[in-house]
Amino acid sequence: MKKNIANYLHEPKPERRKHSLFKTHIKLKGHHKSVEDLVFKPGSKDVLCSVGVDRQVVFWDLRTGNKPTLRLQEVHKSDINTVDWSTQNDNLLATGSNDTLVKILDIRKAYNLIGTSPPKVSESQSPIIQTLHKHRSKVHVVKFAPFSRNHLASCGDSLLFWDLSTI
Repeated sequence: MKKNIANYLHEPKPERRKHSLFKTHIKLKGHHKSVEDLVFKPGSKDVLCSVGVDRQVVFWDLRTGNKPTLRLQEVHKSDINTVDWSTQNDNLLATGSNDTLVKILDIRKAYNLIGTSPPKVSESQSPIIQTLHKHRSKVHVVKFAPFSRNHLASCGDSLLFWDLSTI
């Protein structure tokens, strides 16, 4: 039996739920402005990293509560829009920002900053191991290639594919 499309269009809409069916597990508190992106550490259900308008790269471990395990400031000069964690080398993170830059961070160096207050990025101890300059406007997305530890894609004003082994 075919349903008449005209009747279908006039059927009442289902009632919207006022509350989610899912319960919040934990609310993380550490960013001062809007969070733009987050990524879980490959192979982990507890460790993640988030970035946002407050220009911070924030690391979390859900097993330790709702406060950050590490917060990096001044990685970029403007809002950080995107973050990705390499599946081929879980020590590497990539970020992209309104400052037109893509930055590659080695988290081993980032965690060496624990105990410095506040952990600001300085030249000598910087976790930033590469800064990629080719975009002419803000970077919206960065993604490590799942098939190679040396390749990364980023997009903004254009789509760029980076070979990190040649930089």
